[in-house]
Amino acid sequence: MTQAWRKGEVDGMAGIESELVAELARRQDMTVLNLKLPRVTSVFFNQAKSKVLASKAVREALEVAVNRQDITHTVFNGFALAALSPLPDIVQGFQAFIQKDPSLEKAKEILAQDKWQDADGDGIMEKSISQKEEIKLAFHLVTAQTPDLINTAELLRSQWSKLGAQVEVTPLDVTHLTEDYLRPRNYDALLFGQVWSPIPDAFHFWHSSQKKDPGLNLALWDNAEGDKAIELMRKGTTTTDRLEATKIFQQKVQEDIPAIFLYQPTFLWIFPKTLKGPLERSLNNPADRFTSANLFYIKTRRTLR
Repeated sequence: MTQAWRKGEVDGMAGIESELVAELARRQDMTVLNLKLPRVTSVFFNQAKSKVLASKAVREALEVAVNRQDITHTVFNGFALAALSPLPDIVQGFQAFIQKDPSLEKAKEILAQDKWQDADGDGIMEKSISQKEEIKLAFHLVTAQTPDLINTAELLRSQWSKLGAQVEVTPLDVTHLTEDYLRPRNYDALLFGQVWSPIPDAFHFWHSSQKKDPGLNLALWDNAEGDKAIELMRKGTTTTDRLEATKIFQQKVQEDIPAIFLYQPTFLWIFPKTLKGPLERSLNNPADRFTSANLFYIKTRRTLR
């Protein structure tokens, strides 16, 4: 596609890697649109499988240690947005979380208060959870075998290693990931994306009844008040009721930290500056960029006023 573009065989491109777009954006004859999509990529914690991640203090420390801006700039060259909620910021009822500034020192304090320490000096935190059992701050992170997810997972591993966490990253092809990990919930932590509708329905993603396959509650989140809010998001008779339920749902997720919401990927579209007309600024899906294509134009002429 890029070779065809350089030869002049095509006028525009979309779905390009951010590294290439950063190069093309410097051209004076091209327009680059960074379009918002209703998607959020997150790390989901399986507290049922990992004793380490069952600790809220550990999940909070991991969250505080994450530098989202580092991810959006290093992995996406700035062509992505830091996630502020389980919901993307273009859907109805979105409410931004109170941002926790990334702080390795604060994260270490949280672990120290929960009695984690590196007693043997190997760089990995450990904690005694009983007289007979000691656990290390170590877990397995799986993700899909795509460049953006792999690079994000490696950056997370690097950030968390400075906290004293040992993270094994395993990228997998989609079929293997789905059949052997997602469906049986066979993972400690999962780096994955979710796609939302403009009026969000959190039932399949977050209701406790969806913890097992074919449900999509990837964090196995179970919160009674959260369930009620999710149900009201569907059944509320007024927009006000649904918006209030959406707000409560987001608050309960923030309190429990079943996942860390990292970034909203965006859709990159490059085309000649000669293309004019109404252009979308956010999309429900990539094809929506052509919603107003019947009003696009290239030819112009001067006329007397």
